[in-house]
Amino acid sequence: MKNADREDGSGSEKKNDSATQYPLINSQQLLGASGILLIQHQDQQYQLRITKAGKLILTK
Repeated sequence: MKNADREDGSGSEKKNDSATQYPLINSQQLLGASGILLIQHQDQQYQLRITKAGKLILTK
């Protein structure tokens, strides 16, 4: 993914650091048939859901 909006015109690209690997979880597995997942973070509860447009939204 190129970043063409940089003021310095460097057009830097995001690179995958092979030493760092992050878990990859399919959103369907995570959200299930309901399309909603409740997340407890510290003392707060958040809701992750799929919108009608197919995007993810996280709300408190």
